[in-house]
Amino acid sequence: MDINRISKAAALFISSLVISPLVISPLIISSVVIFTRVIFLLVIFPLALFGGRCFAEASVPTAQADSFSDWLSEGSLYGEAKTMTFFQEYGSSEMSNRRTHSFGGDIQYQSPAFQGFSFGLAGYGAYNLGLNPSDTAQVEPYLPSDNVTVLGKAYLRYQGYGLDLKAGRMNLDTPFANSGQGWTMIPALYQGYGGSYSLPVNPDVKFYGYRIYRFKPFSSDTFGRGDTGSPEITDTTIPSVDSDGFTTLGLRYGQLYHAKAEAWYYHFDKRAQLAFAGAEIPVQSLQVGSWTPYWGGRSMSMNGIRPIRCFLMRISIPACIPPESGRARAAMMSISSPPRCRSGTALF
Repeated sequence: MDINRISKAAALFISSLVISPLVISPLIISSVVIFTRVIFLLVIFPLALFGGRCFAEASVPTAQADSFSDWLSEGSLYGEAKTMTFFQEYGSSEMSNRRTHSFGGDIQYQSPAFQGFSFGLAGYGAYNLGLNPSDTAQVEPYLPSDNVTVLGKAYLRYQGYGLDLKAGRMNLDTPFANSGQGWTMIPALYQGYGGSYSLPVNPDVKFYGYRIYRFKPFSSDTFGRGDTGSPEITDTTIPSVDSDGFTTLGLRYGQLYHAKAEAWYYHFDKRAQLAFAGAEIPVQSLQVGSWTPYWGGRSMSMNGIRPIRCFLMRISIPACIPPESGRARAAMMSISSPPRCRSGTALF
């Protein structure tokens, strides 16, 4: 199979999702949406079943592009197909039982690096196939109960001199702003810019900074300025507002005796200021096979209120879906059900 040809086709297809609303009529836009859903249902699922090895091999990024044309035409294509089902039985006439089914996945493209610059695109889809109740009180709000198609990632990236910078639509990996990848059909995603800087004398020490303007909740197909997620939190003293996003600064340190420590500050516009610090260290003497226990502690303070502190024990569990030939698990085509099979951790 010609991987470059697949990569080019995928890049053109995903790019069309961005360009088409600007240059074509609403009728054609509807056709594009329908075509996108057909692609996800008829292409992603068969590839997940029969093309896993090919896509796993295609997912390894090209280290460097030799020319600008190669930068645009060569790259890595990978994705995932999955289904999730949610049931909740209350056993009471006052509460409606909930059931939600969702089928879908994602397809992602990562360009090679050219003088430190690369770009990425990702389309996500989740579809109910007509199996979910029409009453919103009978479906799980964090799992898409309707049909959702969204261009979730579209970013430019620069790597060099210890910097790893991104701008556009992307995922985040911070304590209070992250994607929730692995336990939902479509991750939470963010629009803004930022990145990290590794110290030359010790790459295990990294500084982070992000400025985020828009946010896409789990079940949504749009990026908006509201910052309470979906569904909105109603039982809170902090109201839902149209904000200008948030700014976060962080510091992470790891690898010494396999320990990890981090500290973060968040400024949520018109909402709150939050400070967080945490650390954990593995207990090697209690390790059993690939199961490793960790001891840790965390402290959090919001709006100057008395800090909340806790101690925890975490057990790192080997993933249910092993890497293939050392390649990243996230780059493999797979069908995962239930999603918690790949969470990798258990908290006590």
